[in-house]
Amino acid sequence: QVLLSEPYPGYGRHVRRAITLFVIAMNIHASQYEVLKNCMGMLTQFSSYQKEFLFYEIMHSYIYVLEKQKSILSRSMVLSIEDSARDKANRISTLTVKAINTTICQGACGKKNTVGKMRLIETILTVSRLGFSMFRQSPHETDGINFCDLLMETWSTLWNITDEQAGNCDRFVEHLGLELYLDTYFVCSQVKTDDRRVTIKITTLIRNMLGLMGNIAEVATSDRSCRKLRR
Repeated sequence: QVLLSEPYPGYGRHVRRAITLFVIAMNIHASQYEVLKNCMGMLTQFSSYQKEFLFYEIMHSYIYVLEKQKSILSRSMVLSIEDSARDKANRISTLTVKAINTTICQGACGKKNTVGKMRLIETILTVSRLGFSMFRQSPHETDGINFCDLLMETWSTLWNITDEQAGNCDRFVEHLGLELYLDTYFVCSQVKTDDRRVTIKITTLIRNMLGLMGNIAEVATSDRSCRKLRR
Protein backbone atom coordinates (compact mmCIF):
# COMPACT_ATOMS: atom_id res chain seq x y z
CA GLN A 1 0.00 0.00 0.00
CA VAL A 2 2.94 2.33 0.67
CA LEU A 3 4.16 1.88 -2.90
CA LEU A 4 0.71 2.69 -4.28
CA SER A 5 0.49 5.96 -2.34
CA GLU A 6 1.98 9.35 -3.13
CA PRO A 7 5.61 9.41 -4.32
CA TYR A 8 8.39 10.06 -1.82
CA PRO A 9 12.20 10.29 -2.11
CA GLY A 10 13.46 7.04 -3.65
CA TYR A 11 9.91 6.04 -4.62
CA GLY A 12 10.74 5.06 -8.21
CA ARG A 13 13.63 2.83 -7.12
CA HIS A 14 11.46 1.08 -4.54
CA VAL A 15 8.67 0.52 -7.08
CA ARG A 16 11.08 -1.08 -9.55
CA ARG A 17 12.52 -3.26 -6.80
CA ALA A 18 9.05 -4.39 -5.70
CA ILE A 19 7.98 -5.20 -9.26
CA THR A 20 11.20 -7.14 -9.79
CA LEU A 21 10.54 -9.19 -6.66
CA PHE A 22 7.00 -9.98 -7.83
CA VAL A 23 8.36 -11.15 -11.19
CA ILE A 24 11.00 -13.33 -9.52
CA ALA A 25 8.36 -14.81 -7.19
CA MET A 26 6.13 -15.71 -10.15
CA ASN A 27 9.00 -17.44 -11.93
CA ILE A 28 9.92 -19.46 -8.85
CA HIS A 29 6.35 -20.31 -7.82
CA ALA A 30 4.86 -20.78 -11.28
CA SER A 31 2.53 -23.53 -10.03
CA GLN A 32 1.38 -21.96 -6.76
CA TYR A 33 -2.04 -20.45 -7.33
CA GLU A 34 -2.22 -18.25 -4.22
CA VAL A 35 1.28 -16.84 -4.72
CA LEU A 36 0.57 -16.06 -8.36
CA LYS A 37 -2.81 -14.57 -7.53
CA ASN A 38 -1.24 -12.17 -5.01
CA CYS A 39 1.70 -11.24 -7.25
CA MET A 40 -0.45 -10.63 -10.32
CA GLY A 41 -3.00 -8.78 -8.24
CA MET A 42 -0.32 -6.41 -6.98
CA LEU A 43 1.20 -5.92 -10.42
CA THR A 44 -2.15 -4.85 -11.86
CA GLN A 45 -2.35 -2.18 -9.14
CA PHE A 46 0.74 -0.38 -10.41
CA SER A 47 0.20 2.14 -13.19
CA SER A 48 1.51 1.61 -16.72
CA TYR A 49 4.08 4.36 -16.05
CA GLN A 50 5.36 2.54 -12.96
CA LYS A 51 5.71 -0.70 -14.94
CA GLU A 52 7.18 0.94 -18.03
CA PHE A 53 10.83 -0.01 -17.42
CA LEU A 54 10.00 -3.62 -16.51
CA PHE A 55 7.10 -4.19 -18.88
CA TYR A 56 8.76 -6.90 -20.96
CA GLU A 57 10.13 -8.67 -17.88
CA ILE A 58 6.56 -8.83 -16.54
CA MET A 59 5.19 -10.14 -19.83
CA HIS A 60 7.97 -12.75 -20.11
CA SER A 61 7.10 -13.94 -16.62
CA TYR A 62 3.40 -14.19 -17.46
CA ILE A 63 4.18 -16.16 -20.62
CA TYR A 64 6.52 -18.45 -18.66
CA VAL A 65 3.76 -19.25 -16.17
CA LEU A 66 1.27 -19.82 -18.99
CA GLU A 67 3.68 -22.14 -20.83
CA LYS A 68 4.08 -24.22 -17.68
CA GLN A 69 0.32 -24.59 -17.24
CA LYS A 70 -0.07 -25.33 -20.93
CA SER A 71 2.20 -28.34 -20.49
CA ILE A 72 0.08 -29.63 -17.60
CA LEU A 73 -3.16 -29.19 -19.55
CA SER A 74 -1.60 -30.88 -22.56
CA ARG A 75 -0.50 -33.89 -20.49
CA SER A 76 -3.99 -34.18 -19.05
CA MET A 77 -5.30 -34.84 -22.56
CA VAL A 78 -3.22 -38.01 -23.00
CA LEU A 79 -2.41 -39.09 -19.45
CA SER A 80 -4.57 -39.88 -16.45
CA ILE A 81 -3.63 -37.11 -14.04
CA GLU A 82 -5.60 -36.02 -11.02
CA ASP A 83 -8.56 -33.75 -11.73
CA SER A 84 -7.27 -31.39 -9.05
CA ALA A 85 -3.99 -30.87 -10.95
CA ARG A 86 -5.85 -30.18 -14.19
CA ASP A 87 -8.31 -27.83 -12.48
CA LYS A 88 -5.45 -26.00 -10.80
CA ALA A 89 -3.72 -25.55 -14.16
CA ASN A 90 -6.99 -24.23 -15.57
CA ARG A 91 -7.39 -21.71 -12.74
CA ILE A 92 -3.78 -20.51 -13.02
CA SER A 93 -4.07 -20.23 -16.81
CA THR A 94 -7.27 -18.19 -16.50
CA LEU A 95 -5.67 -15.95 -13.88
CA THR A 96 -2.54 -15.43 -15.98
CA VAL A 97 -4.33 -14.65 -19.24
CA LYS A 98 -6.53 -12.16 -17.40
CA ALA A 99 -3.41 -10.48 -15.96
CA ILE A 100 -1.87 -10.31 -19.43
CA ASN A 101 -5.01 -8.72 -20.83
CA THR A 102 -5.18 -6.20 -17.99
CA THR A 103 -1.53 -5.26 -18.45
CA ILE A 104 -2.03 -4.70 -22.18
CA CYS A 105 -5.15 -2.60 -21.50
CA GLN A 106 -3.30 -0.45 -18.97
CA GLY A 107 -1.24 1.27 -21.61
CA ALA A 108 0.65 -1.15 -23.77
CA CYS A 109 -1.07 -0.15 -27.01
CA GLY A 110 2.22 0.84 -28.58
CA LYS A 111 3.78 -2.46 -27.52
CA LYS A 112 1.12 -4.84 -28.81
CA ASN A 113 3.04 -5.84 -31.92
CA THR A 114 6.23 -6.45 -29.93
CA VAL A 115 4.30 -8.50 -27.38
CA GLY A 116 2.86 -10.51 -30.25
CA LYS A 117 6.40 -11.40 -31.32
CA MET A 118 7.04 -12.91 -27.87
CA ARG A 119 5.09 -16.08 -28.80
CA LEU A 120 2.15 -14.77 -26.80
CA ILE A 121 -0.42 -15.39 -29.54
CA GLU A 122 0.83 -18.91 -30.23
CA THR A 123 0.80 -19.74 -26.52
CA ILE A 124 -2.69 -18.34 -25.94
CA LEU A 125 -4.03 -20.19 -28.99
CA THR A 126 -2.58 -23.46 -27.69
CA VAL A 127 -4.12 -22.87 -24.26
CA SER A 128 -7.42 -22.02 -25.98
CA ARG A 129 -7.37 -25.30 -27.91
CA LEU A 130 -6.75 -27.26 -24.74
CA GLY A 131 -9.48 -25.37 -22.90
CA PHE A 132 -11.86 -25.88 -25.81
CA SER A 133 -11.20 -29.64 -25.81
CA MET A 134 -12.13 -29.77 -22.12
CA PHE A 135 -15.15 -27.51 -22.60
CA ARG A 136 -16.48 -29.51 -25.54
CA GLN A 137 -16.60 -32.69 -23.46
CA SER A 138 -19.09 -31.29 -20.93
CA PRO A 139 -20.35 -27.77 -21.81
CA HIS A 140 -23.34 -28.04 -19.45
CA GLU A 141 -21.46 -29.36 -16.42
CA THR A 142 -19.37 -27.56 -13.84
CA ASP A 143 -16.14 -28.92 -15.30
CA GLY A 144 -16.92 -27.59 -18.76
CA ILE A 145 -18.18 -24.27 -17.45
CA ASN A 146 -14.89 -23.72 -15.61
CA PHE A 147 -13.01 -24.09 -18.88
CA CYS A 148 -15.45 -21.66 -20.48
CA ASP A 149 -14.02 -19.06 -18.08
CA LEU A 150 -10.58 -19.73 -19.53
CA LEU A 151 -11.89 -19.41 -23.08
CA MET A 152 -13.58 -16.09 -22.30
CA GLU A 153 -10.24 -14.71 -21.11
CA THR A 154 -8.15 -16.09 -23.97
CA TRP A 155 -10.48 -14.78 -26.69
CA SER A 156 -10.81 -11.42 -24.93
CA THR A 157 -7.02 -11.10 -24.85
CA LEU A 158 -6.69 -12.11 -28.50
CA TRP A 159 -9.38 -9.56 -29.38
CA ASN A 160 -7.42 -6.89 -27.53
CA ILE A 161 -3.97 -7.69 -28.89
CA THR A 162 -5.13 -7.83 -32.53
CA ASP A 163 -6.92 -4.47 -32.42
CA GLU A 164 -5.47 -2.42 -35.32
CA GLN A 165 -2.43 -4.72 -35.33
CA ALA A 166 -1.99 -6.31 -38.75
CA GLY A 167 1.09 -8.24 -37.64
CA ASN A 168 -0.75 -9.88 -34.76
CA CYS A 169 -3.75 -10.63 -36.97
CA ASP A 170 -1.41 -12.38 -39.41
CA ARG A 171 0.10 -14.38 -36.53
CA PHE A 172 -3.38 -15.41 -35.42
CA VAL A 173 -4.25 -16.66 -38.91
CA GLU A 174 -0.84 -18.27 -39.42
CA HIS A 175 -1.21 -20.33 -36.25
CA LEU A 176 -4.62 -21.67 -37.30
CA GLY A 177 -6.67 -19.28 -35.17
CA LEU A 178 -9.49 -19.18 -37.73
CA GLU A 179 -9.88 -22.95 -37.57
CA LEU A 180 -10.13 -22.76 -33.79
CA TYR A 181 -12.68 -19.95 -34.11
CA LEU A 182 -14.90 -22.02 -36.41
CA ASP A 183 -14.73 -25.08 -34.14
CA THR A 184 -15.40 -23.09 -30.97
CA TYR A 185 -18.21 -21.05 -32.50
CA PHE A 186 -19.95 -24.18 -33.81
CA VAL A 187 -19.87 -25.90 -30.40
CA CYS A 188 -20.99 -22.77 -28.55
CA SER A 189 -23.89 -22.23 -30.95
CA GLN A 190 -25.11 -25.77 -30.25
CA VAL A 191 -25.27 -25.37 -26.46
CA LYS A 192 -28.88 -25.32 -25.28
CA THR A 193 -29.46 -24.68 -21.60
CA ASP A 194 -31.83 -23.04 -19.14
CA ASP A 195 -28.94 -22.22 -16.84
CA ARG A 196 -28.63 -18.42 -17.02
CA ARG A 197 -25.04 -18.56 -15.79
CA VAL A 198 -24.01 -20.77 -18.69
CA THR A 199 -25.95 -18.62 -21.18
CA ILE A 200 -24.16 -15.45 -20.01
CA LYS A 201 -20.74 -17.11 -20.27
CA ILE A 202 -21.43 -18.48 -23.76
CA THR A 203 -22.76 -15.11 -24.92
CA THR A 204 -19.68 -13.33 -23.58
CA LEU A 205 -17.38 -15.87 -25.22
CA ILE A 206 -19.08 -15.48 -28.61
CA ARG A 207 -18.95 -11.69 -28.30
CA ASN A 208 -15.20 -11.83 -27.68
CA MET A 209 -14.72 -14.16 -30.63
CA LEU A 210 -16.75 -11.96 -32.99
CA GLY A 211 -14.84 -8.89 -31.82
CA LEU A 212 -11.61 -10.61 -32.79
CA MET A 213 -13.07 -11.56 -36.17
CA GLY A 214 -13.86 -7.90 -36.70
CA ASN A 215 -10.20 -7.05 -36.14
CA ILE A 216 -9.13 -9.77 -38.57
CA ALA A 217 -11.61 -8.58 -41.21
CA GLU A 218 -10.27 -5.03 -41.00
CA VAL A 219 -6.74 -6.07 -41.94
CA ALA A 220 -7.30 -9.37 -43.79
CA THR A 221 -4.66 -9.48 -46.52
CA SER A 222 -4.98 -13.01 -47.87
CA ASP A 223 -7.73 -14.62 -49.95
CA ARG A 224 -7.51 -17.65 -47.65
CA SER A 225 -8.36 -15.55 -44.59
CA CYS A 226 -11.25 -13.79 -46.35
CA ARG A 227 -12.79 -17.06 -47.54
CA LYS A 228 -12.72 -18.47 -44.01
CA LEU A 229 -14.27 -15.34 -42.56
CA ARG A 230 -17.13 -15.49 -45.09
CA ARG A 231 -17.90 -19.01 -43.94
